[in-house]
Amino acid sequence: MRLRSVWYIVLIAALTAACSRSAQHYLESGNAYFEQEKFREAIVEYRNALQKDPRLGEARQKLAEAYIRVGDVQNGFQEYIRAADLLPQDRALQVKAGNLLLLAGRFDDAKARAEKVLAAHPDDVDAHILLGNATAGLRDLDAAIEQVEQAISLAPNQGRTYANLGAIQLAKGDAAAAEASFKKAVEIDPRSVVGHLALAEFYWANGRAADAESALKTAHQLDPRHLLANRALAAFYIASQRLPEAEPYLKTIVEINKSPRESLQLADYYVMAGRQDEAVTLLEQIAADRTAFAEANARLAAIEYSRGQKAEAHQAIDGVLAKEPNNPRALLVKAEFLLAESKTDEALAKTRAAVAADARNAEAHYRLGTILASTGQADEAIAAFNETLKINPRATAAQVQLARLQLAAGKAGPAVQYAQQA
Repeated sequence: MRLRSVWYIVLIAALTAACSRSAQHYLESGNAYFEQEKFREAIVEYRNALQKDPRLGEARQKLAEAYIRVGDVQNGFQEYIRAADLLPQDRALQVKAGNLLLLAGRFDDAKARAEKVLAAHPDDVDAHILLGNATAGLRDLDAAIEQVEQAISLAPNQGRTYANLGAIQLAKGDAAAAEASFKKAVEIDPRSVVGHLALAEFYWANGRAADAESALKTAHQLDPRHLLANRALAAFYIASQRLPEAEPYLKTIVEINKSPRESLQLADYYVMAGRQDEAVTLLEQIAADRTAFAEANARLAAIEYSRGQKAEAHQAIDGVLAKEPNNPRALLVKAEFLLAESKTDEALAKTRAAVAADARNAEAHYRLGTILASTGQADEAIAAFNETLKINPRATAAQVQLARLQLAAGKAGPAVQYAQQA
């Protein structure tokens, strides 16, 4: 019996080692694809690795990076958080997860990540910056400034610390101090693309369009293939109604990322610019990618509808829903068609289905809120707009809608507050 027990232990150890080797094999295969920029193939291999060993933190982290590279931000976010939970000693990963939590508006969770890193590494500059930004998100701006000033004292020659300080000072309403901090960031590190972008955003927010454009161009000249610099310039020219000047930057983004998501944004630009034929050509190419089938065909259906081909548009979107009945984009497009035809109840049902299909879809919650508001269901509309802001705290349109609803209810104080936030 003792010999049999030893045999069982040896056998279990051998099986465990085999599983581990198998997971490692998939991880290495995924890494090879990742190096070749074959991110979709890498995702398959990393997921295979995690089926063998769900606690393989390195595979979770690489899977997160691969998701981000193909434009799947939601899955990328979730995998980064899981990876950080599995690798608690990796402080760079903890800070990265914290910054993603910031973007999701989960300021308490982001603050907790920062405090955990600082408990073990009190001189970690990135963790101090994260804590400052999380504290700012919780509206304690004085404490946030103190945190970032502490980061500056630890790294006085890093421009990014001053850029973060400027952002918080701007949120506090101290434009003069913010401008000085943004300029200091650029002075310390004149070749920092992010520093020039931060200065440009400050100018843009303060209505200084010419200064903003100059700072954006400087950032782009420093690194013509910097993804954020190209995005910022494209956004600036679109917002300034200078659409032709945005196109080269959008095309560069497609070249850099090579993902359907970027190509879909270029197609949206063509529609916005009234170049529907070019949009159709590009969308038909994108639709060949099975991961973007629904998104591309939903846009094609919307173009058909805008051209007056309503029957064909309905047929096209119904075809998408037949294959992917829970696709939020397709459900929202169908709802728009129904709303345009005054079929409000049916549109509302489709919009609710989009929310049910993806509870983290800010656009679906916002559309739901607009329909509810138009039908006099103010309380439900307010709940939908508040949900929109939980998902995306920077959704200005939702804040404006909430201001209107509060004003209509005779609540001037909350209405003013939402308008000021917007």
